[in-house]
Amino acid sequence: MGSFRKWIRGEKSFFTHEQSETVLHKETSSSMPLNLKHLSKLFSGIPELITRTFPLKNGKEAALIYMEGLVDKTVINVDILRPLLFKEWNEDDFWKSSVSIGNIKKVQKWIDIEQSLLHGKSILFINGQLSALELDTQAAPKRSIEEPTTETSIKSSHEGFNEVASDSIALIRRYIPNRELKVKEFTVGERATSKVFLLYLADVANEDVVQDMACRIESIKVDAILTTGELEGFVEDNSYTLFPQLSITERPDTTAHHILNGRIAVVVDRSPGVLIGPMTFSSFFQTIDDYSFRPMIPSFIRLLRFTGLFIAIFAPALYIAMISFHYEVIPLKLLLTIGESRAKIPFPPHIRSFINGISSRNAPRSSDSASWACWTNNRRRRRNCNWTSCGSSWDC
Repeated sequence: MGSFRKWIRGEKSFFTHEQSETVLHKETSSSMPLNLKHLSKLFSGIPELITRTFPLKNGKEAALIYMEGLVDKTVINVDILRPLLFKEWNEDDFWKSSVSIGNIKKVQKWIDIEQSLLHGKSILFINGQLSALELDTQAAPKRSIEEPTTETSIKSSHEGFNEVASDSIALIRRYIPNRELKVKEFTVGERATSKVFLLYLADVANEDVVQDMACRIESIKVDAILTTGELEGFVEDNSYTLFPQLSITERPDTTAHHILNGRIAVVVDRSPGVLIGPMTFSSFFQTIDDYSFRPMIPSFIRLLRFTGLFIAIFAPALYIAMISFHYEVIPLKLLLTIGESRAKIPFPPHIRSFINGISSRNAPRSSDSASWACWTNNRRRRRNCNWTSCGSSWDC
């Protein structure tokens, strides 16, 4: 409590973030024991940090540091430790003559070493050398490529993004194997950094839109961006509008279609959703299956979607107005039926409509895709489809 009171009076800094930042911007020394001591203080209270010390063939001491669970141990044992223990190596050209893995570089600042370890890379200290070596040994657990449960498709591909940004970018590039597909990389986050990638076709996308999005991403100053939804709130034009300005998808084919149409895609590492923009209101009435049918069918389905929108907006208000104030326009038999149904419900019409709207809003998002799947299967196979296979107990 004494420390807290001092912090309230402004006599003491409650957080030590500024002190740690000063330490992180310092550089390593040529003494390996001193570096290991400094590293143990920097990562105190983190049992996942593994330090393996061993002698090299020339007699010098070395230490390999990595985070348990974020590295590939086969690469460490076979491609790093075995060559270092049993092969001759050239001190001037160390990484080319001994270690047989790619993406090796020298690091000297502690902030670079910290970020490398936390992102699954290994650090090699050699006694007598001023710089450490950063080795690419990343093998963090990840989810396999699966179809998104909220964006199911009948005729399109059945693969979706996962939480690894490099896999998501590779899927997009497989759909658009063109050298004009450019990727810009950003680092966002003060405390927990995240890689953000901006994808666009250089000869199709509007350069002003690309630069504007890049500027908005670079200007983000927060502790962390962990999901695509968090990033959306920082880059959209108006955060208070009811209408979405950007779209989030987990499908690579949908992303590829948008990029080919001149839009830009934003991939956030550790998030399966990809941000698409800029979007128009009518583009939200389009699905990926619309590209798989002849033009007449998607046009008719899109017309039904717009019709459903107007019905959803005006039907509840029209229903409340008729049964509350203009019931004389309702046929007598229908009016009696409505009266009997209302007698069993202890809520006025406007409260009933509000409850119905809330309950339908909270329904599973996959229900619309399931009904579309049933309709398409029925049309293609010319037989009755069972909604049990589509996640419902009704028959269609």
